[in-house]
Amino acid sequence: MKVTATHEEVIRQIKEAELEITEITLLSVKEADSLLTKEQRFIGSWWWLRSPGRYPDRAAYVSSGGNISAYGNYVRSNYGVIRPALRFSNSNLVWGDSFEAGCEQWLVIDDGLALCESIVGKSPFRTDYNASDANDYEKSDVKKWLDNWALRRGLYTTTQLEQMQGNTELGYFPGRSV
Repeated sequence: MKVTATHEEVIRQIKEAELEITEITLLSVKEADSLLTKEQRFIGSWWWLRSPGRYPDRAAYVSSGGNISAYGNYVRSNYGVIRPALRFSNSNLVWGDSFEAGCEQWLVIDDGLALCESIVGKSPFRTDYNASDANDYEKSDVKKWLDNWALRRGLYTTTQLEQMQGNTELGYFPGRSV
């Protein structure tokens, strides 16, 4: 289990990277396909994408072998892992740069977009989750879990925290941190 940095350490890391975080999200099918090689997608486990799957109870994912499945997997699966992406602005970082923020290592894969180089959680869906809502990423359990994870890691600015207040309940979702 990784040790969480203090808020001050996270702020220092973000300032060192001259980074203004605008969003923590998951990659879409299009981003995973166009911005990453199969080798970069391979992390030994399959991981969720934010794109909807073919049916309402499915979401797209990257297989353990690095292949993209737009058909999707059932959102109630206990096996998918979370590999977040970070959107940022106001930075001198360019494609291929690596930086640390929130106790994680990030790789810049496009202008204003970085991918976490590791798994940060798994099983983000509640057991009572309404699977028919899986195709609305903004309302999904994965999005809520990721917002909570980012809050715990201090990866949002004070302004963003104020905007999110009331939308996120810390500790509500059963996803396990890795």
